[in-house]
Amino acid sequence: MRPLLEGHPLLDGFIATPFAPAADTRRFRLERRDWVAQLRKWNADTIVHLHPDETCQYAAQAARIPRRVGYRHSFLLNWTLTDRLPDPRRRGDRHEAQYNFDLLAPLGVRPPPVTTLRPSVHLADSWRQSLLLRLAAAGFDDFDTNGQPYAVLNPTAHSLDHRWPAEHFAWLALELLRPDRYARVFIVGPSLDDPSARELRHRLGAGVAGLIDLTGATNLAELGVLLRHARVLVSRNTGTTHLAAAVGCPTVELFGRLEGTYGPARWRSLGERVTTIPTPLTARRWAENKRAFWQRAHAAIPREAVLEAALRPLAESRK
Repeated sequence: MRPLLEGHPLLDGFIATPFAPAADTRRFRLERRDWVAQLRKWNADTIVHLHPDETCQYAAQAARIPRRVGYRHSFLLNWTLTDRLPDPRRRGDRHEAQYNFDLLAPLGVRPPPVTTLRPSVHLADSWRQSLLLRLAAAGFDDFDTNGQPYAVLNPTAHSLDHRWPAEHFAWLALELLRPDRYARVFIVGPSLDDPSARELRHRLGAGVAGLIDLTGATNLAELGVLLRHARVLVSRNTGTTHLAAAVGCPTVELFGRLEGTYGPARWRSLGERVTTIPTPLTARRWAENKRAFWQRAHAAIPREAVLEAALRPLAESRK
């Protein structure tokens, strides 16, 4: 996340340490000691733990930060907090950003209406030049040459099961590259070896005119620059959709659940140019496990509806 926030006018700095699992007792102790040293440098009055984290919570207590706010989690972690709040997030009846404001309430911070909540990132001008250099090294020219409209597709997500099928993305890429549509389509993702990215490359083959594969080739800030100038992003609801919304990119966001913990009410990207397309499926089949349902629910999102939504920003720009 650091490239997205470096130099942000609302931030004074970062505390960054590598993560060690608590099961590795020796490494955990070393990590906690490093956290304590980092936290003491800031001489903070308050720390707000947006998510329960054993290493950070024990370190904040050891650093003697006077006020430590967080969710009730487990008996031992509760003792690291001075302000313990119930965790209502599993209800999924509010947006995650609104839930975060619950943790700020003990500090006297009142939540704004959800309609006014917007993500905020800081992209230094140097990241545009960095993206251009990466493209040049890969044999491509400027990402927005002559102002030609381009689309971005992200076939990846944290979970391998909660994804729109790569075959749908391959069909969509070819449809978007038809004459009089998008001049280029960029494929993005965190790793060149991601299974969905590999399958997408296999299905499309080599030499597709206008198709540029940037999987594993950018950091988050360079991706933010690419999205800022894109005409549309198509992706399952994931970090990339939230980044696109933050930089004003029209976003087609795919959801495999309609409600509850994983539904749009809690996780949709916040922005005026976000189109949410949920699965038409509402219930699991008899004896169907969660993994199979997730895969079926994402596959059921109609690709024709996704194509229509992806072409809409292009049509609007030509009016």
